[in-house]
Amino acid sequence: MLLTPRLAYEREFLGSGLFQQGPASALFRAEAFRALGGFPDFNYAGDYLFWLRACATVNVLLVPGDLFYYRIHAGQEVANPANSVAQAQAAAEAWRMLNSPDCPLSDGALAIAKRNFAFTQARGVVRNLKRRRFRSAADILRHCGLGLRDWTAHLRPPRRDSAAGTPPTGAA
Repeated sequence: MLLTPRLAYEREFLGSGLFQQGPASALFRAEAFRALGGFPDFNYAGDYLFWLRACATVNVLLVPGDLFYYRIHAGQEVANPANSVAQAQAAAEAWRMLNSPDCPLSDGALAIAKRNFAFTQARGVVRNLKRRRFRSAADILRHCGLGLRDWTAHLRPPRRDSAAGTPPTGAA
């Protein structure tokens, strides 16, 4: 499935997600990958940050799920509470992108995306509090990019659509 920047961002922020997929789940043109500087030198979530940058400007071809394997295991970086600051900083980059003129979403979609993003961050705080990971909850609040004005303006129940970011039937 070929996704334009708008469709990729709709899938990520209005649908079931896209940017958390492993790098093997999509194809980018090699020259686009090089022009974007490849994966950023970031201790955590370099692939997520690449997706965020790349999908704002270039088309992406999704690989069918049965052609790649994404292994989930306890040793993953995302499962390590020590990475909570880096995880929140990666989220802050997504928030900056949603507020950038380079964001490919239309005004109506952007408002929903911000709402969904704020809810996702709040849900992370609550989950960490329930698990007694108080530092991780505080890291999200401190580093995810949302200020008090952002929280009050956008924190509402999410509105997600599993078909968001899917090209219309018959589209190339």
